[in-house]
Amino acid sequence: MIAAPRHVPAWDDLTGAEQMAMLGAVGAALGRGTAQFVASSVHNHFHLRETSATRLTTGGADPLLPLLGERLDQARSVDLAIAFAMDSGVALLEPWFRELLARGGRLRMVVGDYLDTTDPTALARLLDLEGAEIFIFQTDGLSFHPKAWLFNNADAQGTAIVGSSNLSQSALTQGVEWNLHAEDAAISVGGAFDELLQRPEVKPLTVEWIDAYAQRRRALLHKSADSRTAPIPGQTYPTTFVTGMPSAV
Repeated sequence: MIAAPRHVPAWDDLTGAEQMAMLGAVGAALGRGTAQFVASSVHNHFHLRETSATRLTTGGADPLLPLLGERLDQARSVDLAIAFAMDSGVALLEPWFRELLARGGRLRMVVGDYLDTTDPTALARLLDLEGAEIFIFQTDGLSFHPKAWLFNNADAQGTAIVGSSNLSQSALTQGVEWNLHAEDAAISVGGAFDELLQRPEVKPLTVEWIDAYAQRRRALLHKSADSRTAPIPGQTYPTTFVTGMPSAV
């Protein structure tokens, strides 16, 4: 960070010499490889904050989870739109979610019931996060497949991550998942999330909704198992995978 030499709220409040001194520091930082700067006046003190270029994580040796942890540690508010939530992934992120809420941060999340893949146990774990705003996107035949994060920090600077990872242990760690991190996408992702919350398919998640969803999911499992009965009377084949409900996504 390159701070103004005096406690002033704006660039124009600096003298010409002070501006030149800050520009000299900017030049030195660019020489070290800094990609760009963002001007900020948090606490009414003007400063230039170094920002990183866009970054792509691809899973395996470059997993998404460490980057999420870093952003969650710094965030004042987090918005998340996710297609599928599995208990393995929610359990990994739960400590960060609880820390965010404990320090007075805001967590808003929209999870989908697309293909009945989302785990009811994961939904119950999310609903147990005191202070979090958890919503369900009721697809009713529509597809719902976003995986997008929006982080806002204390200086109001936003960061977005958009990619392929759902909330599962595999997708957040060793799986092959491509996720692009970019600060210049925060405004567009934030606007899209606000629009998403206004859609009629988005409803607040409740215990009653989770119970009904779990019953619907069990009925689908039984129906799928029955449909795999072999045509030979009295013979069945083992079911290791139920369509629409993978163990990891």
